[in-house]
Amino acid sequence: MDDYQRARIFRTYLLSHSADPNADVRDNIKDIMAASGMTQTELARKRGMTRQGINDVLIGKHVPVAKSLVPLAEVLGVDVCDLLAVRRPAGTQDEYA
Repeated sequence: MDDYQRARIFRTYLLSHSADPNADVRDNIKDIMAASGMTQTELARKRGMTRQGINDVLIGKHVPVAKSLVPLAEVLGVDVCDLLAVRRPAGTQDEYA
């Protein structure tokens, strides 16, 4: 299974199991950027986007499609699964675990 197929599968899972699945992706991108010290401007330049385009993703104005998550993950130096990781409230379990 390639990264694009994995991204589509995870995206489908997120859409069906989270009240706001895009919030998880946004938060994960923000956390990864903060951990690496990468700015919106730097990420935009490396990804070939505008800083406003990155900002639109981070504030929820734009939702990245699955195929755009793979190059974004590559620029951030993480696996696409790290962008799609679902955050669960404390004390809850994954029904598939």
